[in-house]
Amino acid sequence: ADCLSHLAWCEIRMPRKRAARWCNLYASPCAGRSEMPAELWANLFDSLAKAFYPTGNPDIHMEGHCKCNKLQFRVDGTLTAAFMCHCSMCRWYFAQANPSHTLWIEPATALTVIEGQEHLKQWTVERLSRNLRGQATVYFCGTCGTNINVRFSDPGARMTLMWPWNFKFAEWGGTPPRHGYAEIFSPRFHAHYENRSVDAEDSLPKLADIWLEGMAVTNNAGDAIGSITFPMPNAYDLQMSSDAVLADAALGACVHRASLEQLHAAWGATRSLLQEAQTGGLVVLDGGTGTEVQRIAGTQSMDNRGWSCNQVQDFGDVVEQVHCQY
Repeated sequence: ADCLSHLAWCEIRMPRKRAARWCNLYASPCAGRSEMPAELWANLFDSLAKAFYPTGNPDIHMEGHCKCNKLQFRVDGTLTAAFMCHCSMCRWYFAQANPSHTLWIEPATALTVIEGQEHLKQWTVERLSRNLRGQATVYFCGTCGTNINVRFSDPGARMTLMWPWNFKFAEWGGTPPRHGYAEIFSPRFHAHYENRSVDAEDSLPKLADIWLEGMAVTNNAGDAIGSITFPMPNAYDLQMSSDAVLADAALGACVHRASLEQLHAAWGATRSLLQEAQTGGLVVLDGGTGTEVQRIAGTQSMDNRGWSCNQVQDFGDVVEQVHCQY
């Protein structure tokens, strides 16, 4: 109760510069606890949804692998958050870069090893501090050393921590082929920005610590410029992702979860470009997995750089993502 009262007291004072650090989750009387209060965890997840996923969180059904491909896994769950993390836990224990492009995925059991179980190893961070409590178990490939995911002993931590680049993405074609990507993994914000090693020159919101309402937001230089409100800029829009229409005709543009009518619109917008370039086309990708569902058929171009397209096929039901490939 004292810990919760202290945190509540801190929350209303967060807009002040450096207040987030002073009132961080490791501040007395919260220090020394083996787990954070369930009420605080509930507030963290609820505030995260209100701030950056107000219309809902995308589902994930994807496969991935370690760097040597001997350990294969599948993830079936919900993306709770994608963000750039500057916290000491990532810096000391989990990640290879600072900040770390981090994913929170629910439930904690979302990952299943589908091949190479004998290569899965683990080690335990015996005592977490500051941002988290209890122990953390880091799972990795014993052959190449790739960190796969992290699970936490605190029962309130209902997520597993992962990274985007261990997932499989379909290549987008071209010569050489371009690396694929799943748009749902785009980071929505920087967290624990007070801990940064260098300033980040991007347009993402910079949270001095975390995302509780009223806590400090800074500019790229770390100066306080406001506080957390709901929703935040750059919030994920599940509805927009499901109904987006191609706005500008350009090779490489995407339509997310396009209907058949939107596929035709995308085709019409790119056809004139294809008539001149004689390369390119539309490829239907599953937005949750990044894998190719169907290619809008044409004939392979003369220089073998891509696909020239001359028709739009009937895809029937709504698909996840359309990519204008070249």
